[in-house]
Amino acid sequence: MNAQKTKHNFHKESKAKSIIYTALIGIRKEVKMAFILATLSILLIELYLINIPSPFHFIYSIGTIYLKACYAIFGSTIFYFINVQIPKEHKKIKSSLFIHNRIIIMYAKMSIITEGLKLDRSPFVKLSQESFKEALKVIDPATVVQSQNFGSFLNWSNLLTFLHVESKTTLKEILLLQDVVDTKILERLIQIENSFNLMIFHPFGKTIHPEIWETLDRDLYDIWYSNVKLYAQLEKSYGETLRQKTEIQKKERNSSLNKV
Repeated sequence: MNAQKTKHNFHKESKAKSIIYTALIGIRKEVKMAFILATLSILLIELYLINIPSPFHFIYSIGTIYLKACYAIFGSTIFYFINVQIPKEHKKIKSSLFIHNRIIIMYAKMSIITEGLKLDRSPFVKLSQESFKEALKVIDPATVVQSQNFGSFLNWSNLLTFLHVESKTTLKEILLLQDVVDTKILERLIQIENSFNLMIFHPFGKTIHPEIWETLDRDLYDIWYSNVKLYAQLEKSYGETLRQKTEIQKKERNSSLNKV
């Protein structure tokens, strides 16, 4: 019984340490620098300079004001870290899996564009706007668009309408978590949505007119580019957090199995 309780406390402590560690990393650089400078100043003044007589009362007054400012920065930073940064990081860890999965789904759906245009779908292959322009010349916008993972679409107008709805829905869902979601993730989502908004000014109707179709190379390229950058930013923003969360879940699962 005591061994099980010890294991539970150990995993709880590991989870807390992980949250604190990621919260420390997440603090803005200027806040870290101000805290370090204030801490070093307090130590220097309290342990050394306070014992040295000041040649002028003015210098003593300035030193006193500076010391008080350092204590204020020191205290407010700790208060912010405990009451804002740690809860925010905890919420970020809890919501990271949802954000990750939602954007991965959106990335896969947006990749139907390159799949339909017979272009390379890998996020590691660089495509140019010219490659989109050439692809549009040989693709009939009225033909059925086949997707390996998402079935078929009646035509390109039907596909782009579907993807526009997906873009709006994803952005709306992620905005509900805007206090914890990475700002660069939001920027990429907004860029994709803006590209779709530019396209809807074209009178698509049931099918896209060939003359309009050939002018969409820039918009489709922008969607592809933002989608690839979104995928890369996802790993950069949430990769480490998800790995830590997965590790914690593994430990908790192993602990539960040991109890059986």
